[in-house]
Amino acid sequence: MRSQVRFIMDAEDERAFIRAVVAEPETVLVSGPPWQSSDVPLLDPTRLPDNYYLLIWHRREVPVLKAKKSNGVWELTNEGNLTIQFLRSRFWDKTILCDGRIAIATTSARGVAVERRYRKLRKWFQGTFRNNVVRWWHPPGPKTAKNPGAPDRTLWVGPSALQWLRSNSAHKFKQDRFGITEAIPT
Repeated sequence: MRSQVRFIMDAEDERAFIRAVVAEPETVLVSGPPWQSSDVPLLDPTRLPDNYYLLIWHRREVPVLKAKKSNGVWELTNEGNLTIQFLRSRFWDKTILCDGRIAIATTSARGVAVERRYRKLRKWFQGTFRNNVVRWWHPPGPKTAKNPGAPDRTLWVGPSALQWLRSNSAHKFKQDRFGITEAIPT
């Protein structure tokens, strides 16, 4: 299974998402590789570091995450991709909030439980966040039928992030910090 959910969440939205993730017993957050040792760096969900790349791991289903040393750092080597990738929304200069995603790419029969967890989290986004609330606009381009584009059905926006965007015209949603294209509320 290959799939992703794109989102924009601020810190309040992220706290709600993290609570949903760790509500399932034995589900933990891991700092994304590369790592400095073969020890899997588990994270305290109430005090996450600034890491952009995290993994969602269920320890009962996959008791061990295997790592292999490559070029002086340790990389995850579990066959079948038995974790969910979590790339966090990033906040820049107090005015730009960039999108994030959860993604899965299972390649083995052992991935059934991970796929179930991923679908559960996708449903959480669909029930808690909203889509079709922003459209992408390229400010240097002329206003046309496609600029700004149609409301984005694939981007799920957290309630607190949407309130933040609407609170000040200087606030921007972007896909990339330095990108010119930005999301505007519908």
